[in-house]
Amino acid sequence: MSRFALTILLNIVLSCCWSAPASSAAAGRDNPATEPIHIEAARMESDQRQGSVLFVGKVEATQGDLIIRAEQMTVFYRKTGDTAGAAGGVSKNIENLTASGNVTLTKQDWLASGDRMEFETEGRKVILTGNTKVWQGNNTVTGDKIIIYLDEGKSVVENQSDNTDNRVKAFFYPESDKTKTVNE
Repeated sequence: MSRFALTILLNIVLSCCWSAPASSAAAGRDNPATEPIHIEAARMESDQRQGSVLFVGKVEATQGDLIIRAEQMTVFYRKTGDTAGAAGGVSKNIENLTASGNVTLTKQDWLASGDRMEFETEGRKVILTGNTKVWQGNNTVTGDKIIIYLDEGKSVVENQSDNTDNRVKAFFYPESDKTKTVNE
């Protein structure tokens, strides 16, 4: 394993320990962005020049209650001005993730899917493209592009073409009277 890969792995492990120590576990839950990102895959390749790590084969990444699954995921680290650093000018902070191949995101009671995903760690913004769909219970929304702002509880669904047959579609199912009576 290259020095860069070892450095990245060490940084991931250390950031897991530093980001959510047992004494501040509750604080980490208040700010999901400070929780560690844990990734598992069949294979990992690091690229020191690009400041990236490629994960391939049934990839699963978790951060708090967010779970991202895909066939392939690339993690990009923030570049630093210091090219003589231990990781060759790459910080331990993840700038963004990209994923492709049967991408799914699960968070609490909703599920989103698409062919490709970009996840910007700053602002925790997810952009899904290609065969996108979001479910919450029986309710569904589909479109060409779905942007999810994880910490704001906000999403935007867009149609990328002028084709009127390819429009944003939403299906909402009202609660039944039986459900309302039982829950009230």
